[in-house]
Amino acid sequence: MTKVIKEEFNKKKKILVGLLFACSILTFLMLYYELGEKPTSEQEVIQIDSLITRELALYNLPPQNIRSQRIQVNPDFERIVYTVRVPRGVSRTWLHSELAMKLKQQGIQSMGFVEFPERNISIKVGHGNTLIRTVNLVADTVATRAFHRAYLYGVFDSRPNVRQIERLSHFGENIPIILRASSTQQAGRWLESLPANHRDILFWIGGDDSAYPGSAFNSETFLRTGQALRSIQRNPVMMHFVPPDN
Repeated sequence: MTKVIKEEFNKKKKILVGLLFACSILTFLMLYYELGEKPTSEQEVIQIDSLITRELALYNLPPQNIRSQRIQVNPDFERIVYTVRVPRGVSRTWLHSELAMKLKQQGIQSMGFVEFPERNISIKVGHGNTLIRTVNLVADTVATRAFHRAYLYGVFDSRPNVRQIERLSHFGENIPIILRASSTQQAGRWLESLPANHRDILFWIGGDDSAYPGSAFNSETFLRTGQALRSIQRNPVMMHFVPPDN
């Protein structure tokens, strides 16, 4: 009985390997015939490179983990191959699926190939009838990933009450409080309503039309706001946001 089960298992294993091989051949043929070497416009290529770079940046991969190589296909067109060393803790399959989804949203074709037994992933990126980029996701147990500490804050857009403060304390740690007020006078009134043990707070001062309060760091308005807050708290801490275009 054991021998029969083993033979059946080996048979299924061979069938599976055969199917994987057939799918690889079919995908290669589709890629070969559908994606030629005709270059797309320079602007389209720049947008695709920007999209790939932005997506890789989301995974906190250091610059030395990403290498690019230019391959001259013909006098008028060169293809770039990105080799990305992916450290443990980052799923290459997930990275591939997210990149493929972002490319698809921009009308860009992509195909992924898995190399066994390393399970590295090679992503072929095409646009129109052009194979323009390759992104190789390579497993690297030596590469390190930069981690950024996350902080939890309680933001209040209105006067906080004692019950709300108590609910924050149930998280089991001291969560900083941010008072998002339209003026220093309003912030002062809200501060007075806080319990004595919750007076260590941050101020976010700005009207409804101020998307980035404090963005003009050296402006008279910002300095004047800071001086006004000193009448409320000895050493006030203000939230400062920089606009994306800066």
